Amino acid sequence: MTTITATKTNPVLEFMRLIDSGQFTESLKLFSPDAMIATPLFNDGVPMNFEEFREFVHEYERNASPEERAGNHEVDRVFEIEGASIIEGFIKAPGISRYYMTSARYNSEGLITKYGFLIWAVEDPETIKILRG
Repeated sequence: MTTITATKTNPVLEFMRLIDSGQFTESLKLFSPDAMIATPLFNDGVPMNFEEFREFVHEYERNASPEERAGNHEVDRVFEIEGASIIEGFIKAPGISRYYMTSARYNSEGLITKYGFLIWAVEDPETIKILRG
């Protein structure tokens, strides 16, 4: 388990750090204006362009419960290839444990151009051990 610290080399880790610290608007600066965001969790799984994602983030910022805002990303694994990143770990919040995986591409300026996010609810401690293993 790794605590997320600021990083200039991986914009996705920086994005998660900003979200965890409640800096939602600031986190959007890490995305390219032509970025595409795809996840089954947002917009019924239909990919969003950056403007749609920006609106989604602002809506979340306005309406998220204190419990939802209390979540922190714990990083277990980071795989980086030129201009691409896959990150796995857990989102921890009071009474909640969720496994997540992000997949992202970023350009030479370090802006995220494609972002995907998957999440699974995990209740069983044995499942957590397997996922972390």
